[in-house]
Amino acid sequence: MVCSETQIRVRYADTDQMKMVYYAKMFEYFEQGRSDLLRNIGLPYPEIEAMGYYLPVVEAHAKYLKAARYDDLLTVKTFLREKPQARVRIEYEIFNHDAKEPLAGGYTVHTFVNASTGSALRGVRLVGKLHLIRTFSRMISKELLKMLCCANCRGELSYSSEKKTLTCRKCGRVYRVHDDVPVMIDEDNKELQ
Repeated sequence: MVCSETQIRVRYADTDQMKMVYYAKMFEYFEQGRSDLLRNIGLPYPEIEAMGYYLPVVEAHAKYLKAARYDDLLTVKTFLREKPQARVRIEYEIFNHDAKEPLAGGYTVHTFVNASTGSALRGVRLVGKLHLIRTFSRMISKELLKMLCCANCRGELSYSSEKKTLTCRKCGRVYRVHDDVPVMIDEDNKELQ
C-alpha cells in the first residue's frame, strides 16, 4: 500500500451559508491528495499525459462524518492499496490536522484512456498499452519503499535491505519484499493472505 499526506487550509470560499465546508469541496480535496500522491511516486499527471494517456474519474464516493470549518487545517491521507490494472482505485481520509477521527472518507476509480481517441484501454487494446500500467506499477513498487505504510495500522514502515523486509514501526508487522512487492509474513516467515 502506498500512502501520502497533503495539508489543506480551508478557505472562506470553501464554506457554505452554514459556515461549514461545502460538501462538493471534499472531492477537490481528494483531487489534491491524488495529484500529490502521483507526483510523490514520480508519475505526475503531466507525465501520464505525455505518454498519451488520461486517467479520468469514472466513479466517486464520499462519506461525510463531521464538519470542517473556515481556517481549519486539514490533512488528506491518500491511499493506493493495490497495483493498478486497467482501473485504479484511490482512497482518501480527511482529518482535522491533529484529530484521530476522520471528518470524511471516500474513493475514486480511474481508468486509463487513450488521449488521442478518448477510448478506454481494455481487452485487446489494453494488451498493446501495458507499458503504461507496468511503468505505473514499477514506479510504485521500486521507488516507494519510504512512502509505504502498514496495511494493518497505517504506521510508518522501515526497510531492511539486508533482510529484504519492511517492518511497521507502530505495530511491528513484518513484510517481505519479493519481486519488488511487499508481502505480509507471520512470525514463522510464512506469507499471509
